[in-house]
Amino acid sequence: MDIIADTKIIFIDIDGTLTNSDKEVTDKTIEVMKQIIAKGIKVILCTGRWNLYAAGKSKEIGATPITISNSGNLVYNYQTNEIIYINEVKKEHLVDVFNYCNEHNFDCAMNGIMKTFVNTNSIREGQVITSTLEVDEPVSELNIKMSTLDEAIEFKQYIDNDPYL
Repeated sequence: MDIIADTKIIFIDIDGTLTNSDKEVTDKTIEVMKQIIAKGIKVILCTGRWNLYAAGKSKEIGATPITISNSGNLVYNYQTNEIIYINEVKKEHLVDVFNYCNEHNFDCAMNGIMKTFVNTNSIREGQVITSTLEVDEPVSELNIKMSTLDEAIEFKQYIDNDPYL
């Protein structure tokens, strides 16, 4: 018996697939997930959202403790605290982007393993920080909100100067 070939896995998105328009998992969905899991099929949640959100939904439906989050930049086992894969943003780039966002009053959110770090301009939920020295876990996704197209064009010109960004 080939354990890999015999393993059945469902990879499922969260928003609009697992959850309804109110971002809730319905009782019917939980029941269906229980039936799938009872048949020995593994369920892994995949999302563009941050990992803490994915881990919470995974626990809610009894899926595997492995989540794929942060737009595919993080594969994490929240039960063992194991990073299976991460496309980590280098610290020096965090500093550059964070400082740029603060100088221009942009909303900046940095998604880590189980935390989201936000600047003081952010309207998002997360740990408010004033320096990237306060970031105490790897970051695999940056979300920046600007108000105008001109700001976005200026930011693009800024990041075009750095091949990594």
